[in-house]
Amino acid sequence: MKILFTPSDNNMAGAFQSMVRLCTILKNEYGCEILVLLRKGGTGQQLLDENQIPYVKIPSFNWIVPDKPTSTFRRIELFVRTVTKPFAKIYNKYAQKRIEQLIRKEKFDIIHLNTTYIYVPALAALECKVPFVWHLREFLEEDQKKRIWNKKYGYALISKADAVITISTSLYQKYKEILPTKTLYKIYNGLDENYYYCPNHKIFSNNKVKLLMVGTINEAKGQIQAIEACSSLLMRGIVNFELCIVGDITKYASALKKHVEDIGLKEYVKFVGQQRDTVSYYNRSDIVLVCSRFEAFGRVTVEAMMGGCLVIGSNTGGTVELIENENTGMLYSCGNSEELADKIEIAIKNVENSRQMAARGQKFMMENMTASMNAENIYQVYRSILGKDQ
Repeated sequence: MKILFTPSDNNMAGAFQSMVRLCTILKNEYGCEILVLLRKGGTGQQLLDENQIPYVKIPSFNWIVPDKPTSTFRRIELFVRTVTKPFAKIYNKYAQKRIEQLIRKEKFDIIHLNTTYIYVPALAALECKVPFVWHLREFLEEDQKKRIWNKKYGYALISKADAVITISTSLYQKYKEILPTKTLYKIYNGLDENYYYCPNHKIFSNNKVKLLMVGTINEAKGQIQAIEACSSLLMRGIVNFELCIVGDITKYASALKKHVEDIGLKEYVKFVGQQRDTVSYYNRSDIVLVCSRFEAFGRVTVEAMMGGCLVIGSNTGGTVELIENENTGMLYSCGNSEELADKIEIAIKNVENSRQMAARGQKFMMENMTASMNAENIYQVYRSILGKDQ
């Protein structure tokens, strides 16, 4: 089976990591021949090289714009995208022709679009009459405050996919109202259990409680809620903790860092920048905070729970599918930093119960969210599309 994978970005973000792991398993365990089509250069190429996955580059523009922007920056972004849209469409026509040439030359069996953001490979697949899979990984309007620039056209195109894969029940529920259900699947992301699983991780073994947040630092991910919760903990007299925030030091992150200094939390909240080896951070942390506005899935939640950490997450999106409150982790009302502080305090003051919750969470992830399970489910979708064993 020969598959062309098409990601949106080329970086170390969760969607790209998930794709690389999927490609690796399909190649090594199912004998698939894989080629990745990149839109631009980036750090993700290192992952592809390390896993011996070949790739080519054909630049194109995505079809995502800000949705009802309120900030000046987003309004300018929408204006620029609107003005340059005719040019982008012309450029994408050229990109489509190049992708069509690639498809015909390599004789791919399936084209796999790994994101909602891109669409040009789908047009090329249709023109070449090659089956294509569309992997929807994002809550656009709900989480990222973005949308497809022409929803009617966009959803009509996605509807032509031979299979549409959503990565959580909540995402499936959204799209079953928009897309044909006969081609719509829910397949949870899978993580490399051999990499993230830490069976000997005993949380709350040190004098200082280690809190952790991992991922993109922006408003949607809710780092400010965690910072406010830390401030509340101090006001309650709880001082034996430290919050480590892992993620790119963007303009927003720099503003948060200054805010931390201004309110006197510099000793308790640390920004360490983007780290490739997040496992070492999980292995020395007790509680991982997931404060996102609306996760489509929640890769960090799974990583942390596989690693044996207690996860406290917001009660929205895919997070509520991954955490059973008070059983495999803890949930709080999204946006309520005082309630988040309450949950952290409960966890700190009930160590044995917290350890038991973390252990149950780890067991659940190892039984349900491994990369091997994800690859098997997606491979079966491919077989169904092609209508024969490969």
